[in-house]
Amino acid sequence: MIGADTILLGSKPGTALPWRVIHLSTSKPSSLSNRCPTLLASTPTTTKTRRPRAGKKRRIAIRKKYAAITAQAETEREKRTRRNREKKVKKKEREKLKKQEISKDAMPSSTNDLTWRKAGV
Repeated sequence: MIGADTILLGSKPGTALPWRVIHLSTSKPSSLSNRCPTLLASTPTTTKTRRPRAGKKRRIAIRKKYAAITAQAETEREKRTRRNREKKVKKKEREKLKKQEISKDAMPSSTNDLTWRKAGV
């Protein structure tokens, strides 16, 4: 780790920011290891670089692909909703028919038969 005294030694006199180091000399890495052995051990061998921003055409392609995926998911959701709604309506109809059949079976056979009405009895 670089201390404040090292920074002050490397700064140029007469600059607006005297603590700012413009040039660092790295002539002897062995002398650096003698001063601070943990500094060399802690530095990673591979530096992680930032990925550059995709070009305009690539960004447009990514945007179109994302829009297509989103639209597909939306249509799939609407389709499922429509199917569920239709199933619900069919189920209600079945329940209604069952209730009607149960109510017909519960009535006495004389009132259920329409022949007595036609005969005028």
